[in-house]
Amino acid sequence: MTREANRQNDGRPLLSICIATVDRAELLRQTLACIVKQLTDDVEVVVVDGASGDHTEQVVRSFERRDIRYCRLPRKGGVDHDFHVGVLQSEGEYVWFFCDDDFFEDGAVEAVLERLQRESPDVLVVNGIGWDDQSDVILKDNFLGFTTDRHYSSGQEAVFFQDVAAYITYIGAVVVRRSLWLQRPHDQYAGSELAHIGILFHATLPRGAIATGKPLVRLRLLNNQWTARAFRIWMVNWPSLVWSLGMLPREVRQAIVSRRPWRNLGKLLVLRASGDYDWSGFDACIR
Repeated sequence: MTREANRQNDGRPLLSICIATVDRAELLRQTLACIVKQLTDDVEVVVVDGASGDHTEQVVRSFERRDIRYCRLPRKGGVDHDFHVGVLQSEGEYVWFFCDDDFFEDGAVEAVLERLQRESPDVLVVNGIGWDDQSDVILKDNFLGFTTDRHYSSGQEAVFFQDVAAYITYIGAVVVRRSLWLQRPHDQYAGSELAHIGILFHATLPRGAIATGKPLVRLRLLNNQWTARAFRIWMVNWPSLVWSLGMLPREVRQAIVSRRPWRNLGKLLVLRASGDYDWSGFDACIR
């Protein structure tokens, strides 16, 4: 890919990779080291630091690259807020949200740039694999379960949602047209920790969407920061978000998650036995 092929007429990059991070400097170092190997003139990286108390700033600045920009916030705003700041700070036509501890597979950036340049979708979902970095074992070899790209025209958002909804709770799978993101009501979904899904499916996608069949990202499955908040996210926030998406047919939403999963006593007992919540969590989320 060359600058002439992909740079916009105003000289801005085609793609901004936005990373939100807090207090994970050494994991971030590994992620950035992987990313810089694939950067081209048409890609920038924006790191939004939610007021880390560690050496995150030194890690970012150690790369000494003009195409990696650092934005330190005065306080941690939460994942929805901090990624939105990344969008506001970015200059690319598209934004690829990415996590501070995951990796690109070889050729991932080139493959994404090629699809954006050729197809110009509103949304690109990047398939991935799940990996245990401690044992270097692949735990999931294809999250989406298909091997060739799928294309969704405007009006096929329900099919698109059914295909990708469970996977794109992982924000690192999402590439979105920046202008579309900024046109939609971020505040309506902020705080759910899944605001990106609300924004993508708030209304139709005029230019459609693509999901890649080939996995291009590698997720660390056993390094999840959400564990302490998992009960609220999956039992309250996730169903509330899905059921707020009025553009999707009721049966599609029901197929993804029931409206009130916390009414399922058997499920509550299993989650309690596995330590996913305690009585204070029950009082706060359910009672």
